[in-house]
Amino acid sequence: MIRRPPRSTQSRSSAASDVYKRQAQFNTVSLAVLLSELNGQDSSKRRSAILVSRHLSARVNSNGGGILVGRWDGNYAGGTDPSAWNGSDQILAQYQTTGAAVQYGQCWVFGGLLNTMLRCSGIPARPITNFDSGHDTDANKVLDYYFKADGTFDDAATDDSIWNYHVWCDAWMKRPDQAAQDGWQAVDATPQEQSVGAYQCGPASHAAVKCNLGGDYDVDFVYAEVSAPMKQWRALPGGGVALVGTVNDVVGHDISTKTAGANTRQDITADYK
Repeated sequence: MIRRPPRSTQSRSSAASDVYKRQAQFNTVSLAVLLSELNGQDSSKRRSAILVSRHLSARVNSNGGGILVGRWDGNYAGGTDPSAWNGSDQILAQYQTTGAAVQYGQCWVFGGLLNTMLRCSGIPARPITNFDSGHDTDANKVLDYYFKADGTFDDAATDDSIWNYHVWCDAWMKRPDQAAQDGWQAVDATPQEQSVGAYQCGPASHAAVKCNLGGDYDVDFVYAEVSAPMKQWRALPGGGVALVGTVNDVVGHDISTKTAGANTRQDITADYK
């Protein structure tokens, strides 16, 4: 997350210098934290942007002992309300000073922090916002919604969900392990579902997600976030359930990032679906 510079009467060159200083990916605290977090990764893997980005997606959240604690229940006592952060530099400085995971973050904070860490490591990155974002808990690329026999929603039986929005990162890299999949890759630090024993996600290439190709590094999970159909199941009086409807266009809308060189929204929905 990059803090915006305040309005000022400074000269253009001085103002530009201050903007540079305020970009957290360029400061010494970010570099120190990055090197510390990479220290736990086998040195032979640090030559790969694929493996570095995946490792950072796990280390940005605290579930594996990393930087930031997630909280969604509205109780932020003893920490900071996620909406109060306005820069990665504050989070990283606190983490470096205390040595303890910082409280608290939600998806836009995890996304901004991962964006800073990726850029600091030399990997081009940008934050992504997906509206009506699917959360598939059982890896079937479908959002299953269950209803009781009387037609009322069965919250206890429904594990999948649709978030009003979700934020992650795109990272730009070569994919020598996958044919024709170079370019932007989805990488997500928000702890949602475990991947190979850790709360990590990506890098999932746009090409694989858009074409529903499956493959390594959570392509199916990201596909479900942007394109999963919602299936509606209704309990039968004698037991079991019946499929009563499928909605194909509810998930993944107005997928957005910041336009390079301008403070405007760039719609990249067609890159993902």
